Amino acid sequence: LDNKGKLVSEVGKILSAVKEYDMVLASGHISPAETFALIDAARNMGIQKLLITHATSVEVLDEALSLEEQKRLAEMGVFIEYVGVELLHELLGHGKSPIPEAIKTVGAEHCIISTDMGLAFEPPPAEGMKISISSLLNRGITPEEIELMIKVNPAKLLGLD
Repeated sequence: LDNKGKLVSEVGKILSAVKEYDMVLASGHISPAETFALIDAARNMGIQKLLITHATSVEVLDEALSLEEQKRLAEMGVFIEYVGVELLHELLGHGKSPIPEAIKTVGAEHCIISTDMGLAFEPPPAEGMKISISSLLNRGITPEEIELMIKVNPAKLLGLD
């Protein structure tokens, strides 16, 4: 955002390319204010494939999206991504992950689970997905909700449904 709280002009070029090639627009590591400005601009251009990444990841964001903000974005037709590496941190004793509560609040039909793993000091992505699924099951997320978030919703986002 510029000093007036508006998207910088370079973002318009990116949005044009996303629209032209029917790509998925993923938010990246941006603030809640930047997220809403980006999504509003994308929707105004008719971009439909929208993904908010790292919605709860305070490790990569200065400020995570609140549950209310996540719910509002989902109601706008945006998918919310939660990363399994946060669930791994919970298993390692670094505090309780907000992901299961967020899924229950937002609704699994609006969520996508990825691992964000694969770095040298983390499990490989396939193992990370197993850990993520196990953690979610242990925290009350149903197998049907997990299938939505790791299979159905990503396919829908990519236009493969």
